[in-house]
Amino acid sequence: MNFIDKLERKYGRFAIRNLTVYILVAYAIGYLTYAINPDMYLLLTMDAEAIFENGQVWRLVTWICTMPQNLNIFIIFMFMFFYWIGSVLESTWGSFKYNLFIFSGMFFMTLGSLVIYFITYFVGPSSAIGGISIPINTYYINLTLFLAFAMIYGEQQVYFMLILPVKVKWLAILDLLLIAYDFFNAGNIVNFYRHIANEGVVAYLSLYVWCYRITIVISILNFIIFYFVFRKSKQLSPKASQTRKKFKKDSAKIRPQTAVHKCEICGKTNLDDDTLVFRYCSKCEGNHEYCQDHLFTHEHIKS
Repeated sequence: MNFIDKLERKYGRFAIRNLTVYILVAYAIGYLTYAINPDMYLLLTMDAEAIFENGQVWRLVTWICTMPQNLNIFIIFMFMFFYWIGSVLESTWGSFKYNLFIFSGMFFMTLGSLVIYFITYFVGPSSAIGGISIPINTYYINLTLFLAFAMIYGEQQVYFMLILPVKVKWLAILDLLLIAYDFFNAGNIVNFYRHIANEGVVAYLSLYVWCYRITIVISILNFIIFYFVFRKSKQLSPKASQTRKKFKKDSAKIRPQTAVHKCEICGKTNLDDDTLVFRYCSKCEGNHEYCQDHLFTHEHIKS
């Protein structure tokens, strides 16, 4: 039994079921806020400087409502896909492990943003003008969820762009390549300004790029941890999920049923006929129960 299993045994009852639905509701709130009042939407985003300097601590939570991408028809289909893979993962892992995966990703991203700002506020070329606040959003939450899905259901076939059939593992590899591209391509901005800006600006941009790269790694840290913890484990496999469901179903079948109501005259119970009505007789002394056929025809019991 690993550490996560011990946590589940102790705190599993607190897991939020159907967590994916709540995340999608948070996304909807973000899109709606942006459409109604873009300035108010900016107050939802993660901004370490605003948290430390202005005490806007709500941003530690409300950034979850920020938009992973601009809304369009393709994004709507992506959210439908996100709901599907989230529901499948929760069914496969169980609600607690799914909750832990999602919330640990959010926690690492939030903590990473705060630590980066705090360190750069006091150290390096940025300390003269303030710390570096790297913006984070829910894009990487969706991405790590898909990578986790691919880790288990890599052979599952889906329709890319709703047209092209492709296995999930190839899409996951494509996502990893895009992450690598973002990681290495971030330095291009430094190369662009190297010959037209002074050394202070270049040094600041170089530090910003490395902070951004660190944020990318932190954003997928929950997936990395889950991968190494469960890579050799069979308990998170689809087969294990089916076994758990079958066990629960079989247990329900063999669980003996106990009658709640029983007629003292004919002996019928609510298990014999669920349409029968049972009542206690108010004219009998003591607690005596009868079915609808004998409630008014029995001989009243007197002490």
